[in-house]
Formats: sequence, C-alpha cells, structure tokens
Amino acid sequence: DLLNVMGAGRLEIMDEKAEDDSDLASRAHMGHAYIFASCGHSAIYEEASSDLTMLKDPPKNRVAISSKLNVHRYPGPIKSHVSKKPVMSYTVAYSTSIVKPVMSYTVAYSTSIVKSVQFYTVGMDSYYYHGTPSPYYTVKSCLYFTIVALCSPHVLGLTVLMWIVGKIKEIFSGDPKRLRKLPEGQRRTVLIATGPFSKTLHVARILARAGHTIIVADFEPLYYTGVQWSKYVDRMAYVPGITEDGKTEKRYIDAMVKLAMDENIDWFIPVSHIASAVPNTRVQEILSRVRPNIKTLSFGDHALAKLLDNKVTFSAKCRELGLPVADFHVVHCVEDLQKLRDGGIFKDSHYFMKPVITVPFTRYRSGFTRIPHDLKAFNNYAEEIRGQLTREAFFVCKFISGPQFLSNALCREGQVLAIQVGPCSSIHIDYDVISHPDIRDWTMRFCSKMNITGFLCFDFIQDSQTGQVYCIECNPRLHSSIVSYGQDPRLASIIQEVLEPGSVQEGVPIPLEPALDTPHVYWLYQEVFRLCSGQIGPGHFVEILWHGREAVWDADDPLPFLMFYTVQLLYPLAKYIVSGNPWERVNPCIGIIK
Repeated sequence: DLLNVMGAGRLEIMDEKAEDDSDLASRAHMGHAYIFASCGHSAIYEEASSDLTMLKDPPKNRVAISSKLNVHRYPGPIKSHVSKKPVMSYTVAYSTSIVKPVMSYTVAYSTSIVKSVQFYTVGMDSYYYHGTPSPYYTVKSCLYFTIVALCSPHVLGLTVLMWIVGKIKEIFSGDPKRLRKLPEGQRRTVLIATGPFSKTLHVARILARAGHTIIVADFEPLYYTGVQWSKYVDRMAYVPGITEDGKTEKRYIDAMVKLAMDENIDWFIPVSHIASAVPNTRVQEILSRVRPNIKTLSFGDHALAKLLDNKVTFSAKCRELGLPVADFHVVHCVEDLQKLRDGGIFKDSHYFMKPVITVPFTRYRSGFTRIPHDLKAFNNYAEEIRGQLTREAFFVCKFISGPQFLSNALCREGQVLAIQVGPCSSIHIDYDVISHPDIRDWTMRFCSKMNITGFLCFDFIQDSQTGQVYCIECNPRLHSSIVSYGQDPRLASIIQEVLEPGSVQEGVPIPLEPALDTPHVYWLYQEVFRLCSGQIGPGHFVEILWHGREAVWDADDPLPFLMFYTVQLLYPLAKYIVSGNPWERVNPCIGIIK
C-alpha cells in the first residue's frame, strides 16, 4: 500500500508513483486512519500549509505525510459508551493549529454479552437544528419527555403482548420468510449507512435473514437508536455527522472508508440521509481505488449524484431528455426576480421559491407562497427575501395543483430491477402501494436514459385539470417507502443481483414490485398523536391498527420497536431540555426530532 507502519508509529512513503500530488495526498489521507487503527496509537492530525513533502528529520513522534496532514501521537483516555469495561482505543483529533481547541474524533471498541459496538465519532452536536435557544422549547421538550417516559411502560407491555401474539401466529401459520438463508459461500459482510431510519432497519433485516452479516454506520449524535438493538444488526459504528455547512463532510468520508477497510466488508449499501447521499459517492470512489473487491450499491459517479440532487440541473436534464417537469427559473438576486416579474410570468400563474441546494431541517423544505405580480406587493416580498437571496440561489417553480406521488427504484446500469409507486405522505408517516402506469413509465425511461445504478426516488405531481404528470424532484437515495415491501425475501435477492449480476434466485420477477394489496404501513407513534390531537377518531384509529402494518414492528425482532418509541425519543429530548434549542416535530419514520 501507499503507506506502511514502521517501528513505533513512524510512517514512510513506500510508493511515490502517483498521477499527481493531489492523488498522492488523497491516497495518503485515506490510508492514515487505517494504519493507525492497526498500530493502536493515539494521534492528532493538524492542517498544514506546506507542499507535499516528507520531513527529512522529523521531530520525535511526529512526521508529515502529505500537504494536508501532520501527525504526532496524542495519548488520551477514551470511555466506552456501552460498557464500563476497559477498552482498547485511540483518539484522532482535528485542529487547524496546535493551540486551537481540538474536535475529538474517537474510535473505541467494547465487547458486551449481547453486542460489539465500535465508535468512529466526532463531537458534533450541530447535526441537530440549532436556532436561538428559548425557554419555550425547554418546556416543550420537558412536556414531551414526560409524556414519552410515562408511556414507556405501556410500550413495553404492548411489545411483550404483540410478541406473544406474533409467536402464536407463527406457530400455526408458519413463516417461510425466516428459513431462506443463502449457502455459506454466497453470504456477505454488508456495511449499511446511515442508521436511525426505519428504512435502514428494514434493509438490515431483509439482508440478515438471507444470511448476510450486517454492520450499520450512523451519525455520531444519534446514539441509542432502535436499529442498534435489532438482533439482525451484528455491529454498530458511529461516524462524524455532516453539518449543514458541510465542514465535517471530509471527516465523514474518511471515517466511512476506514470503517469499510477495518471490517473487511464485501458490500457497501448507502441507505443515506439527505446530507450523506452525495458524500457516499465519494466513499465509493475511494473504495473502488483502494479496495476494488468491495461492491457498492451507489452511483459511482459524484458528478451524477450532484446533478440528481440539485433541483435545477435535474430539471434541466429532464427537459433535455424530453421528460415533463414543471416550468422553472433560477434566481441569484432580487434583480433576477424583478426581470421575471417584468416578463409577466407571475401575473396569471402561481410561482413559488425554494432553495437550489437541498438543505435538511429548514423552513424552506415546505411552503408554496405565491410570488406576487402587483408591484407594491412584489416590492414588499422582494425586501423580505433580499437577505436570503444574497446568500444562496433559489429555484422559482410553477405551482401545479393536484395529488402528489412518489416512485422508488433500484437499478443496475439503467435497468430497473425493483420499483414501487405510491401516494406521497406528510412527513413520511404512512405508505400505500398503487398502480400508476405514467409514473412507472417515467421512472423507467429516466433510469434507462441515465444508465442509473443504485437507489433513487422521485417526487411527482399530477395536474388535477389536465392529468399530466410532472416530476418535481429527484433524491439519489433510498426512499422510506421501501417498508411497503414488508419482509419479502425476494428484495434481498434483487439487491444481490445489482451487486453481483447473475445471482438472482429463480422465480424472482424483474422488476420486483410490492403487491397492490399490500397493507397500509403506519408508525404507531404518529397514529396515537393523530388520535390524541383529534385528527382521526377512535374508529379510524382501530381500523388502521387492525388492517394496517406497523412499520417497525416484527415479532421475530421486537426490541427495535420498544427502543424506537422510548429511548430513541427520550435521548434527543433530554438534549433539547438542556440546550433549549428549537425543534418542530417528531418524525418517527426517520427516527429524528427536528
């Protein structure tokens, strides 16, 4: 390899035959964490401005390895987050200088009776939305914390009861889905990222039941999620989260690469959060160079992922391909907006603004305020948004009235191997399966023309007057509606077929689609909230529970259900009580309070 550990942690360049300095630096940066994991030393990595050189006579315990990094040992005790037992550990800390405070990025290993957990963490609580702290949010958090805590014993009782009922049903009806494990030679070690979501748990369960070993990586602040308690998850790892400003993205990529190499994985499946979807393509690019035997269920093309994730470039590409999208314009300043107003497009049509770049957890994720044409009203509107327009570009899009839909696809080289279509739900709280030929055809045409490999999903709107379907957004990641497949073992076969062509099991249809009579999928927390807030009546509530399927519950794996609705909510609520930071709602589907 490029780097090698010599003696007491000294590093030497073993091969300087790189295409250019940046390639050498990239390879060196990738390799350092893996090497220090093997030698077990603590280290601080500091930013350096020097050219790509090796120090001829480095100070004791210190050596420069690239234009990006200097290294020296840094001893420091690490505490395990899951056990009081002593742990073998080391610390990797980043700092722009020796004297500035250092952000710790720790890796600890602990073995307990139930599970082994590794931590690749960074002190980065800003993953949670931080606004102006307020006593209101402290009180709100206390109230929710108290309610969840008081309900926890009932959730425990419900879990036990549902587990008993499930086992009785299994005895009398049988469950062939739990018996179809692959032969030893076809089982793989799988790294899934990231972890708090229901979709992560779903994919982990499906693949584990096929016989694969599952490792789940999650963002550091999101401890104590239901996923880590699943019996189908062999190990959990925590990596640096990605902040809204993107400053921690590189640390996330480095940690994911290191984790993949440490665990000697066979497959990398990025289920992905909004913030990690595009960076995961960087992870794949690095792994393809240093460990080409690792198969990745991702685009393998960072530029393509950015194109799909960007509303403007995606919509422009759809126009180029002849696929219908709503009319749109890009504005960078109020003057650009004024030109559109002068052109008269706001006079008879409803246009609204959204940021070009998808930003998690902001007020711009929803809202369709009409841009006024009347001069006085327009000037007032322009003044309100002037400050924001100086900081980022906005997407001015025509509003179309009508029902919204989604499609979720899994592709290999343009061929759609699995696809589902359903109505869009509010904040991902429930899902149904429907047949919509126009949306199915649009999805398959786009994936074919773009030669897509990996997971991606689309949002559509159907004009209530003309019936025309328009695509309004693409997300280069798996959609939470994957839970509609239930524990269909054929989905595991399709995933393996994408990664290892020719391995699909006999009798698995392509494309694989969930049955139209699939039960309505719901999250119990949300339905209880709707009942208590008067949004639905008791009769409707009972009907949903009787005929639907709870998204997290599995009689064969009950602990995630218990933890999703107790600890996974109590832990962040406790943090909000202390900080007083604002939050809007609990989203049980993605397992996050935001």
